Amino acid sequence: MADYTEQITAAQTAIREKGMAVTFVAVEKGEYDPVSGGYVEIKARYETHAVRTKPSAVDIEAGIYTATSDLLLIAGGTIGNKRPDTTDYVEFGGHKWDVGNVVTVAPAEQDILYKVEIKDAGTL
Repeated sequence: MADYTEQITAAQTAIREKGMAVTFVAVEKGEYDPVSGGYVEIKARYETHAVRTKPSAVDIEAGIYTATSDLLLIAGGTIGNKRPDTTDYVEFGGHKWDVGNVVTVAPAEQDILYKVEIKDAGTL
């Protein structure tokens, strides 16, 4: 199996140098709470960097992202051992941003980059 450690480190360095500071909040379902009748949410906060961009026309036409959303490029290995999913959210610029579709660049199952669709969910 190929080793992509250099590419992961390069992605982390480039995004840290060119990107902006964001807080990635990973939300997991905890134990069942019989009093509330629901599950306790466990939130892990990761201070990281991301590059904000727009999806390409090809990705929009393919239905991967919507035209009204933005993308965050986040380097692998910067948000713990979790891959982003739609239960998570991001905080920056005084706003909370919900996570939509996520495309993971992961040759040989080594996460190099996450392309995270985000939508504004309001002010913090």
